[in-house]
Amino acid sequence: MVIEGDITDADKVNELGQYDFEKIINCAACAKHFSADDTLEIVNYQGVLNLIHLCGETGRELIQISAVSVAGENVREKIPKEKKLHENELDFGQNISNKYIDTKFRAEKAVLTAVAKGMKGQVIRVGNLMSRSSNGEFQINSVTNGFMRTLRGYVALGKFPVSGLDMPAEFSPIDSTAGAIVKLAGAKGDFHVFHAFSSYVIQMADVIEQMKTKMS
Repeated sequence: MVIEGDITDADKVNELGQYDFEKIINCAACAKHFSADDTLEIVNYQGVLNLIHLCGETGRELIQISAVSVAGENVREKIPKEKKLHENELDFGQNISNKYIDTKFRAEKAVLTAVAKGMKGQVIRVGNLMSRSSNGEFQINSVTNGFMRTLRGYVALGKFPVSGLDMPAEFSPIDSTAGAIVKLAGAKGDFHVFHAFSSYVIQMADVIEQMKTKMS
């Protein structure tokens, strides 16, 4: 059964309460990483607040799809440079300046605050979502994907910084990630935060080499 909806519309979200379901998996997000207007704020944060209200009022469970990028782009001097984000951490003093990361961070914090007050919910952080492993198909609006735009920039310039060749790159096939999310959504117990992304990391040098191979 397909139901047309809009998480930014509080009335439409509240109307969902009439249907028989146990969980909401919120994978709706604006992932532009940049925006000249308030789209990121309205979709990624205000929309989540609407879902929190619905689940809090009806007793449903909210599965919020977040991102490991809530770790921030850099950390303060008191934090080790090799700091890794664990499932039991959210705010550890990281600096967040990117609008997308900021809205995902605040949305995650709002969900976990609601969970602490009794709402049923989970946060599942995903990584660098890329094309399906089954057929290589990628999202139709790839031009708004931050990572893909960066790669397109390197192609347009025909150059890549030597200092970035050993930078790590992680790819999470969207179909594999979706399967992991569905399984984690059924997890029982007192765990409320999960990381669903590939643990296999490659270097940007390998990515650039493959790009050169495909273009030659």
